[in-house]
Amino acid sequence: MKNDKKTAAEMLDYVQTKYGGSFTAEAFEESGLMPELYGSDKMMVHPAGQPELPFYVYKKGKTDSYTDNYLEASLSVHYTDKHIAEVMQLDERDIAVKFRLGFAGTLDDKSLLDADPDTALSAISHPTMLYLYTGVKGSKGDNRTESEFLHRLYRYMMELTDRDFTVVVAYIDEEDYEKADRLLRIAHTVNFSWSMLDDPEVSVAWFERGDDVQDASFFLQRLGGEQG
Repeated sequence: MKNDKKTAAEMLDYVQTKYGGSFTAEAFEESGLMPELYGSDKMMVHPAGQPELPFYVYKKGKTDSYTDNYLEASLSVHYTDKHIAEVMQLDERDIAVKFRLGFAGTLDDKSLLDADPDTALSAISHPTMLYLYTGVKGSKGDNRTESEFLHRLYRYMMELTDRDFTVVVAYIDEEDYEKADRLLRIAHTVNFSWSMLDDPEVSVAWFERGDDVQDASFFLQRLGGEQG
């Protein structure tokens, strides 16, 4: 039988030795019977006193060594902190926001933890994908209103970055908004989808940099056109 407590303790020791300081364990997830397909043991942790910055420590297969995504998580959280107010100003409704930075390679420069996120991104040579997850509080408005909002969001992203991006907008009922906020807390460190809300009725809109957007009519057509 696997000694999960021993593995979890070793993971915590690994990350504290690697980065210094204190870290808090959140949840240990044991690998399945086929770790080569479903992943090895992993544990979500965060720096002590910073619960807004969760990340994963992973066991490397059947070895006794570990890896983590702390640098990637830190950049995503700091990037969100820097730009969240700009996104929220694009609409009068409450909007929950999380940016996730996806890197083609592994980061290993610890100085990134203290760097301005935009400056850090400009210094990273390998391709970076930018994801923006937004949860709009309340039901989806009429198609014209939403197409104009999505167009504002698209123009904002085009001005924000020259990197590829994908934006996913969900319209969240008020009773689910707190749950959505909790999900966005970890959205930068998991394979996030708004389906994690477990609400089949949630309305979702999305777009990406490669879309041929000229004006808001692109989004109006995607949403189904004018409503009678």
